[in-house]
Amino acid sequence: MERYNELEVLEYIQRPDTEKYKSWNTNKWVHCICSCGKEIDLPYYGVKNGIIKSCGHLRAEKAQEILAEIKKDNPTPTAINITYNGETLNVSEWSEKTGIPRTTILYRLNKELPLSQVFQEYEVGNEQKD
Repeated sequence: MERYNELEVLEYIQRPDTEKYKSWNTNKWVHCICSCGKEIDLPYYGVKNGIIKSCGHLRAEKAQEILAEIKKDNPTPTAINITYNGETLNVSEWSEKTGIPRTTILYRLNKELPLSQVFQEYEVGNEQKD
């Protein structure tokens, strides 16, 4: 059978009645088994093109790694502190200071973007003031 990232295609199936992945407008679906043993139905387009790499366990493992890294610096994290341009604030404080929504900052951090891109709008606004 076909194998893509952590997923092995077991069979092609009819599109299930689901709202998830609706925007992909694909009727080709596959029943897969993940390397962790979980079976899952997914759109073939996402599996074949590497958009979907696993049943979700890779994302969970990555989140655990990030949390472990944070806990090294702060053993009892109640907030994620970010040092940028010599100033250390938590995410909520950075959100208030920059005007960038807290969820946007967290999303960008989760995507492992450099801090210059996390705070991109703030930097552009500060350059125009100079």
